[in-house]
Amino acid sequence: MSGRHRFGAAVVALGMALAGCSGSVQLVPAFDSPTMRAAPSTPSPQPSPSIAHDGSVKGNSAVSVTVAPDIFDQQGERYEEGLGDGWETSPGFLVETDDQDKAAAALYAAAGRFMSVDQNGKELTPAEMTGDYPQYTPNYVSDVYLTELGPMIWTDTKGELSRGMAETMLLILEAELRSQGITAHVTAPPADLSLDGTPIWRPPTETALHAAADVKAPTSE
Repeated sequence: MSGRHRFGAAVVALGMALAGCSGSVQLVPAFDSPTMRAAPSTPSPQPSPSIAHDGSVKGNSAVSVTVAPDIFDQQGERYEEGLGDGWETSPGFLVETDDQDKAAAALYAAAGRFMSVDQNGKELTPAEMTGDYPQYTPNYVSDVYLTELGPMIWTDTKGELSRGMAETMLLILEAELRSQGITAHVTAPPADLSLDGTPIWRPPTETALHAAADVKAPTSE
């Protein structure tokens, strides 16, 4: 028995002896060994993720993509009553942002998808695009122009834009901008904006192919 435990037993015996003299029993608390006492547990701090405006975690930066509420009203008149819901226009999309290169990449990806959007707002599959599909899709979507106001594209929908097609185009562009992780505002390009001499953005792989094609092969003499 250790010295500490012998001391504790002696104290208990002394207490019982004293209790016998007074006619009552008093319990003396035992001593706890310091090595038997559990250390208090401290919970580990949990990091609080930064929540992006679209509801997804984006590290330490929040992504915000906004759209001008009158983006299509700026570009054309509403259909006359009885002709459905839409605008008499072929829409353009201008992106205002601090990261023009990523915005241009998003526009480039969106432009390819715009070609498969029908007037009901459905994004068609490649199989549906190759067959005799009765619905209407855009005739053309332009390259990405790097204007002084921001990158932009324009479309040819024969001057007719149904609400279904318009809303799906916006959803596609918003998704592509969010995938680039940038803050951006989508609006209508000014009607008097000239694209003459405006540089065109191309993806890095396509730019490399164009550069390689411009290099003349050496001639052997």
